[in-house]
Amino acid sequence: MAIQTITPANPIELSNPIEIDGKTCTSLPYDTDELTVAQFSAAEAHAKKQAQKVVSIAEFDYTMHFYLAAYAVIAVNPTIDITDLERVKGRDIMKFVEVGRFFTMTSDEQEASTSDELAETTHESSQPRSKTSTECE
Repeated sequence: MAIQTITPANPIELSNPIEIDGKTCTSLPYDTDELTVAQFSAAEAHAKKQAQKVVSIAEFDYTMHFYLAAYAVIAVNPTIDITDLERVKGRDIMKFVEVGRFFTMTSDEQEASTSDELAETTHESSQPRSKTSTECE
């Protein structure tokens, strides 16, 4: 059985091109499946340094999302340095954040329930209704 490498269909298209090694870049290929533990840790460290946070939740840490995407770009373009990607600006920042966010969030398939049982629906409150001073018995 052959192992198939899945790469993203679309690179990050920059609205505000950046210069890397003397070349103007308008498109940056990436692959989050190529991220290493070291790159994940580096993304987390950069996010903590930039946001000056000690504790955060990865799913909601937009700075970490940016750096995860940046390292996903570096994973398939090892000649690019993180400082090159830190020059991204404007709406392009959010394009990176989106890539990182989808990496940290679970997919719909993973969230789907595997239980064969249907959840029981409660139509009435299980708590007795409290009386107020305006109610009559």
